Amino acid sequence: MEKKEMLLDLLEAEDDFLSGQELARRLGMTRAGVWKLIQALKDEGYALEAQTNRGYRLCRPVDVLSAREIARQLGKDAARFSLRVLASCGSTNAQLKREAADLPDGSVLLAGRQTAGRGRLGRSFYSPAGTGLYLSVLLRRSFAAAEAPLITAAAAVAVCQALEDLGIEAGVKWVNDIYVQGKKVCGILTEGGFGLETGRLEYAVVGIGINIAPPPGGFPPALTSVAGALYQTPPAGARNRLAASLLRRLWEVYDGFAKREFVGAYRSLNFLVGKEIFVYPVGRKDREEAPDTGIPAEAVGIDDDCRLLVRYRTGGEEALSSAEVSVRPVQGKGDQGDPKGGSLL
Repeated sequence: MEKKEMLLDLLEAEDDFLSGQELARRLGMTRAGVWKLIQALKDEGYALEAQTNRGYRLCRPVDVLSAREIARQLGKDAARFSLRVLASCGSTNAQLKREAADLPDGSVLLAGRQTAGRGRLGRSFYSPAGTGLYLSVLLRRSFAAAEAPLITAAAAVAVCQALEDLGIEAGVKWVNDIYVQGKKVCGILTEGGFGLETGRLEYAVVGIGINIAPPPGGFPPALTSVAGALYQTPPAGARNRLAASLLRRLWEVYDGFAKREFVGAYRSLNFLVGKEIFVYPVGRKDREEAPDTGIPAEAVGIDDDCRLLVRYRTGGEEALSSAEVSVRPVQGKGDQGDPKGGSLL
């Protein structure tokens, strides 16, 4: 156990102040070394009180995104994962991909914020500090190239199941967006590395970003009509509890991936089927500016490859694996965030 973790153990076990001298004695280090560890804990987000001649005390409740706390909540399942938490990161997906060659299956990178969070098709993903859960998981099993969309679908099931564990009902807007009460609360991005000789995915990195609470001052204007959060005021420790539940659920669908055990759940969680939609081919640049210029269609089902089955109003049917869709507004039900009748962009 590292000295920093030992110091945190001591502070968590004591409600009163512990002097720097006493901490130095118990840790077998100098008081200057203790001070440096205290600063490191503060940098990670721990609230610590310091008083002259009294020492240091950990403020309660403790509400810091912590690999240690996630592992504690995972219990015996923690052995499946290698957890690392950063206060800030450009993109957890990008960093985990850069390091993938040297990391084992089940490596997890979490960040308190992302400065260059990414979504599908090169879009940015808004990732402010303290209000979201941003993580990426390395899956090192070999996948066929055609299975990449299925990995995203499996992750979507895991997210919804993890939210259900917390008493939150969620649904999936094909292919990778999770909605709660008509608002998008989560996006999923799956990337990977292909073997040139095999043509298979040698590993996949699944990135998941979840809005736990609205950011101070609210979401940016471009997101206010669609973005939502799980809580207005999150309970203490919400990010750690959700991270643990999500990782546990993700591993369950990962274990059953080859048999596609998650497909039935994905169908039942998807709220597009039966809806009038617009279909936008990949690469359309004007979707946000002109949402009603997509191809009118009806979503009629989800096939065994988690493709969206659509019937075009101009005739013909298609199984979509990469296009984008939005729900067409329904007369008299113009609530933009209502997946049962409104327009979801």
